[in-house]
Amino acid sequence: MNFNYCFMKRVRGVFIFVMLLMTACSTVQESPAESSAASTHLSTASVADEAPDSKLEPTDPDVMYHVFAAEVLGDEGDFSAAAAEYLEAALISDDPEIAERAARVAVSAGEWQMVALASDRWAMLDPTNLDAHELAAGSRLREGDYVGAEYQLGRILEMTAADQAHGWRIVIALLAPANDQVRANKVLDNLLKDFDAESNVDALFARSQLAARMGDLDKATDLVNKAIVLESERADLYAWSGRLAVNNGNQSLALKRYRQAWQVDPEDQIIAMAYAELL
Repeated sequence: MNFNYCFMKRVRGVFIFVMLLMTACSTVQESPAESSAASTHLSTASVADEAPDSKLEPTDPDVMYHVFAAEVLGDEGDFSAAAAEYLEAALISDDPEIAERAARVAVSAGEWQMVALASDRWAMLDPTNLDAHELAAGSRLREGDYVGAEYQLGRILEMTAADQAHGWRIVIALLAPANDQVRANKVLDNLLKDFDAESNVDALFARSQLAARMGDLDKATDLVNKAIVLESERADLYAWSGRLAVNNGNQSLALKRYRQAWQVDPEDQIIAMAYAELL
């Protein structure tokens, strides 16, 4: 996900909107006679013209004030202040796009506490947006909020139920760089129980990858071997087991696993090259 944010593209549009809003608010009211004549003359046209506008939701002036302030501050290079203003806008607006922009600006500013708050708001307003939940989980982990991160990771697994391998890969990718690996593993254990995934092949594969990233190659090997027993026709499992064997210095097992991976999927060039190097 790319969360870089450019302020210059938005300042002019926001400024024009605010000026129009101020102009509308300061318009002098017409006299009753003028108003009546105008309404009689334009009655047919106004019905057609106003129909599309009537569908537009009114914009909260407080929200636009914070958005405009954020864009100006960002254009001036004060990204932390811009992030704070956008967060204020996100917290009082029901528009998920504003919450998303608040999160992106906070990422650009390196304000991770604001990222956590803005991405939580984004995920709440747009609950089917996977990017929102990923950013919310990642920022919570970065801030040491493992309870909040576990909640967001659970939502990710629910959203990716149709592709469990993808869901568990996201979970592992987010947990792997966590500063407290003991708590990260506790989160993973809780998710495995909550989703009844202790015998799930994709979950075992993901746990194996996390163990390897933590330097526990023996545990990683045991976990992937369990996954192979459950599903023996997956080339990625054999290849991962072979890679672990190479790192453990077990060349004979590595050759065996890569041969099995190649036999399952001979069209995979990466597997074929690794197998050839071991021959």
